[in-house]
Amino acid sequence: MQSRHSFARRTGFTLIELLTVIAIIGVLAAILIPTVGRVRESARSSACKSNLRQFGLASALYANDHQGRLNYQTSYGVGNWWYNRFAPYISPSTSRNHQTIWVCPSVQDSDRTLTSDVNKRDYAMSGATLLQPGENGNGIGRLLTDFATPSRKVYIIDNSKNAALLHTTEFYFNATAGNSNVALRHGNKCNVLFLDGHVRTLGVPPIPTRSSDSARWLTHDTPPPEF
Repeated sequence: MQSRHSFARRTGFTLIELLTVIAIIGVLAAILIPTVGRVRESARSSACKSNLRQFGLASALYANDHQGRLNYQTSYGVGNWWYNRFAPYISPSTSRNHQTIWVCPSVQDSDRTLTSDVNKRDYAMSGATLLQPGENGNGIGRLLTDFATPSRKVYIIDNSKNAALLHTTEFYFNATAGNSNVALRHGNKCNVLFLDGHVRTLGVPPIPTRSSDSARWLTHDTPPPEF
């Protein structure tokens, strides 16, 4: 007669089964973790593009209130800042945190200068929108109509060195100028607001790698870049 214990259900796992489960979990993790990272970065890039679109809307309102002239920045460290001129149309630039449009979600705090509020910025404006520099940071912005192809001229872009202004001598990847540098922080691409208000995500190319090609992207009196 067989013992009742010979019919008892086995409740444990063998070592081989346990190792198999662990191996499957490892494979799934290797597949899912990079995907989750890409999804997270895609969401951050979308939020950054939303920031730039709000700058575009503010620019349209600013131009409407200033006889068609664009917002501008005179010189790094001098006078009124372009983002302060946008204050009547968007949240104040003095309230910068991760819930405002002044910071890019993809920038880590460790990569941002936080010693003063003026350095909490992740975007730079083209210096080519300035028509006439003046004393104490005063000036005159160019008319939007000065640009024959505003849909291909850069206005505001992801920036990597806490600078407000982007000169033509600095608008190229790996620029060594002290003020600014194009930041490819969205999967080796950057988000760009063009003068007509639309936003695109671009990499290198078409973003130039030498300063001799920069003017085509910024100034009003050069043919536009092709991309």
